[in-house]
Amino acid sequence: MPLLGREVVSLEGRIRDKALAALFMAALAGFCLWGLLAPDKAESATENRRLAQAPALSARALFSGRFMEDFESYASEQFPLRDAWTGLADVAGFAAGKGDNGRAYYGKEGRLFQMDSFDFRQLDRNIGHINAFFGEMSEKYPKVRLAALAAPSAWNVEGALLPDFAPVPDERAALERMRDGLAGGVVFIDPSESLAGAAAEGEEAYFRTDHHWTADGAYLAYRDWSEAMGRRAREKESFERAVASESFLGSTDSKARLPWTRPDRVAAYFDEAQTGAEVTVESGAPGKPGAPLGDGLRQEGRVYGLYDYGRLSGKDKYAFFLGGNYPVARVRTGAANGRTLLVLKDSFANCFAPFLCGDFEEVILVDLRYYNGGLERFFEEDGVDEALALYGAERLVNERNFYRMRMGAG
Repeated sequence: MPLLGREVVSLEGRIRDKALAALFMAALAGFCLWGLLAPDKAESATENRRLAQAPALSARALFSGRFMEDFESYASEQFPLRDAWTGLADVAGFAAGKGDNGRAYYGKEGRLFQMDSFDFRQLDRNIGHINAFFGEMSEKYPKVRLAALAAPSAWNVEGALLPDFAPVPDERAALERMRDGLAGGVVFIDPSESLAGAAAEGEEAYFRTDHHWTADGAYLAYRDWSEAMGRRAREKESFERAVASESFLGSTDSKARLPWTRPDRVAAYFDEAQTGAEVTVESGAPGKPGAPLGDGLRQEGRVYGLYDYGRLSGKDKYAFFLGGNYPVARVRTGAANGRTLLVLKDSFANCFAPFLCGDFEEVILVDLRYYNGGLERFFEEDGVDEALALYGAERLVNERNFYRMRMGAG
């Protein structure tokens, strides 16, 4: 090729390279400008959680390194098109044969499992908190019956659907530790066997895209708890099962964005005892108007039903049960038997609660993540007949708010 021709080709190549570099820099600058000018999002509807906000600048935060750590989280969570980039990364990882993305396992048959880790030292502390509180209450109110129910993790019940060689904590050892460590007067219920048996027979005991059990799974736990307490559980056939939604993509779907994931059905069980049930919510600081009301949308002082149909149009369709999580939710049922149950709970109790309406006249559900008051007042003022601590196994192990059980006691 003549020298002039080579120079022309070289010049064209340099121009093309510079144009591509300029285009890349313009796109990068555009994204940066977008990130700076776009208003910050308070929460992610896709992930169903609050997003990091711009950290406050102070000399202490700057020199300690905390400001840069918080700013890195803020920049990462407020990055333009974050959901799209995260979803693309999940698809690429799945296509490459990965069994997880660091947040959720890609299970078999379309299952998504939450990735957990267990702090056994915290478990021992939590056992101590439960024993101390229940022990003190049993001394003061010896007629009150006490129990603890652990909702096993989906990956424990449906372990055969985990990716091959997926490393998971030893939940069975944790539940045995809980059983052995609880005081003698506390009845411990582990419904793992019942749930695993139902799942093996094809029953939807857990959602495929969420870490919670379904209403079908909650019923099995209700049955095991009733039998352990010497009561006969109401037969499943006495309820009417109805599907409330067929488009639920839950918490594990938010952690693993695979576009072909099939949505779950949300079903509920209804009976006459629920017909007249009234639910009221209370703040996390008794006697202080305007105190936080958890992650739900219900308001203090108003009467609601057991189910919040408005939540079925949003991302978190599990909030259909009780309308979400509140510091205190009081359920006044259609059972006129004068009996009161206190439930210390996390969200696993939300679809468990409707089954209680035929057994107790009042059910008081307290979530220690949001409640800052004393618990003994429920024994004194409401005449509690039974108390139940109902938590997911992972939260029983790792929860750091159980010390609040003893606030206001003594």
